[in-house]
Amino acid sequence: MGLIPNYYPAYSVPRDFLTKAELDLLVHILKEREDVITFTDAEHGTFNSNRKYYPDYVMKMITHMPWQIKPLRLPLARTEEIMTMLKEQMQARKYESSQSSY
Repeated sequence: MGLIPNYYPAYSVPRDFLTKAELDLLVHILKEREDVITFTDAEHGTFNSNRKYYPDYVMKMITHMPWQIKPLRLPLARTEEIMTMLKEQMQARKYESSQSSY
């Protein structure tokens, strides 16, 4: 997607916080590195592709019977909206499917 056309950080930087030279440098850096700035969930990357930097965390547990909690019910009127949101976030790899008891 890239930086928003005609975007200038001056809109979000408090007045007198940066000098004109510093603000120009900020704009230059943002334009030079806009390919690594993400604006949507679909654009972000992850370190988990080869598990080199962040290996899976193994949780040690004692043998026990899982407790039973009633599932959280979705309001029927918002089911489609919530399911669409969950699918988008799963595509962005924020969540993954699980058949776990917890």
